[in-house]
Amino acid sequence: MYRSRTGARALGLLAAGVVVSCHKATLAPRPCLPAADTSASAKSVLPLAGRYDLTLVANLGPKAGDSSRGHLEIWPQEPPGPPGTTSVAPRAGAAKIDLAHVGARAPGDIESRNPSAPGVLVIDRHQNGLRTLLRFGSEANRSDRQSIEAVYTVLEVSQGEMGWFSGVWRSGFVEVATTGFFCAVRTS
Repeated sequence: MYRSRTGARALGLLAAGVVVSCHKATLAPRPCLPAADTSASAKSVLPLAGRYDLTLVANLGPKAGDSSRGHLEIWPQEPPGPPGTTSVAPRAGAAKIDLAHVGARAPGDIESRNPSAPGVLVIDRHQNGLRTLLRFGSEANRSDRQSIEAVYTVLEVSQGEMGWFSGVWRSGFVEVATTGFFCAVRTS
């Protein structure tokens, strides 16, 4: 069968367009950009239980300018925490993302689904307004002990709606070594 270069080129462009169209359908509805106001309190409904595409972008540290994409799953945790405390952890989760690619580190397994040491712990802090944090690393999230000085990666939610949330993140050992911003877009 004979094919012209023009026909092959047109077919190649059509195939590329189909791939790009399919790929665009899975991308975030907005680009992952730094939050305009990171001091804003996030709503207590964020982040909701579900699955998210997660993007981390480093803006300070040895990997500044690099980004990493992966997945985050969040589920309700019972019990959420002692009543009357300033911090409760009503949700837990697991993440699959290359933290090292953006210069971040976490103590333990971020993919852990162990209820006593989840890979991600969602913490609502009720001091000076609501602050929602996602702490990465099963060792940092163990229910039988509290880490004081250890490697850490924490995401702080600063804005969002029902299908997405975003904010800033920091990682280090005792002191901040690298920081950046993140975006999470709900997939289910």
